[in-house]
Amino acid sequence: MISTYLLHSLLMILPLAIAGILHMIFVKLDLLKFLKVPLSEKLFGKNKTYRGIILMSLFSIIGVYAASPLDNLLTLKLGFSNLNNFNQIILGTLLGLGYTLSELPNSFIKRRLGIAVGKKTSNSKYKIIQIIFDQADSSIGCVLVYYFYMGIAIQQLLAFIFLGIFIHLFFNVTLYLAKIRKEPF
Repeated sequence: MISTYLLHSLLMILPLAIAGILHMIFVKLDLLKFLKVPLSEKLFGKNKTYRGIILMSLFSIIGVYAASPLDNLLTLKLGFSNLNNFNQIILGTLLGLGYTLSELPNSFIKRRLGIAVGKKTSNSKYKIIQIIFDQADSSIGCVLVYYFYMGIAIQQLLAFIFLGIFIHLFFNVTLYLAKIRKEPF
């Protein structure tokens, strides 16, 4: 049962992992500069841009379509809630919006705490909590999409959040080692 939850969580994370990797490539190569306009530099910092919201939504659609063949296979074998039973364009768009918009409260709080733009934490004794929350914010937004749009069970969504945090950290470190990200955390 636990392994089924973890496997299903990996499937639900796959579209977001694809979207995140594609997005980081666009950020690293500084593509589509005309969309690199901050939502509100004062409230969220200069890194929360229209480019991020638009590209994460588009790339999440690509991710949902890319996950579809695997989703079909696992639905037949394990009885998962099938991504293909839902409009994939709507699902991808909602996931991209859930991912990006759920990062805004964290950015707002970090700006109020004086944490520099692009930095994940302060040097306080709460650094580990800040790192975890920084990784969890986007997972929480996506969980809300999966819950309200697809009706995924709460226990499945909890597995998604915990696994999502660790996968997010893994990708951050990997992208840092590949010199695509400036910092691992």
